[in-house]
Parts: sequence; structure tokens; C-alpha cells
Amino acid sequence: MGKVKQAFIKELRDGETSLNKILSPIVGTSSVSVGRRYLALIDDKEVGFLYIDYLETEKYRNSICLYKIFVLPEYRNIGIGKILLQRTEELCKLSGREKILLNVHPLDGVTQKEKLVKWYLENGYKYAEEDDILMEKII
Repeated sequence: MGKVKQAFIKELRDGETSLNKILSPIVGTSSVSVGRRYLALIDDKEVGFLYIDYLETEKYRNSICLYKIFVLPEYRNIGIGKILLQRTEELCKLSGREKILLNVHPLDGVTQKEKLVKWYLENGYKYAEEDDILMEKII
């Protein structure tokens, strides 16, 4: 499968979840605080997931936290993750925030953390100056 040029990104409402048996436990059924959950679809097939939250604490008020990003193994390395990252950046800009924060944490028990860190670095993220666990990207 070659690189994907476009995937449809659908926002989930409270109570909605994925119909995919692999994605469903990761997606859950409701968002927390002001969080937003999104599914990536190709030809109406659920292939990935994104969960972000608009942080409201004084220290991180200008930030979005990227809590979860996941792409089904058979759809990896074709650009779905990058499309989900781009959507996060668009949402950050639209909300008037300046930064995306994340803690690298593999969701599938197979992907190595080092590989994910490398991927985030390749996509413009860096370790936050005040924290050697958090990664960030200034938008």
C-alpha cells in the first residue's frame, strides 16, 4: 500500500466509540473534561484514533495535550499518523493555542518507545526544556 494522500477524520461524540474490535478498547466511549476524540477513516474503514485535550491549568493554558494517537498495524507507514498529527496542529491553531504536548507511550505493547520518539522528532517535536519526559511542538 502506498502513501495515503487523504483520510477522513471524524470527531466522536460522548457515548460513541469505534466499531473496530482493536480500536474500541483504546477509543473508549466518552471524553474527559474538554477532550476531543477522533477516528481516521479510509473508505469508511476505521484505521486510526486521536485523543487530545485542551489544557486549562495556568502553566499549560496555551497548550493542547496529545494523549493518544494510534494507527492499526496494517495501516502504518503510509501517512495516517502524520495526518492525525496535522489535524492536531490544525486544532491547536484554531483554538488559539501555541503548543502541543505529549508523553510518548506505545499503546499496543509491540511498538518500541524509541521508534515513536524518533517519529515525533522527525515530525518537529522535541523534548520540553523543563521536562525530560514530555515532548512538545510549538505551532
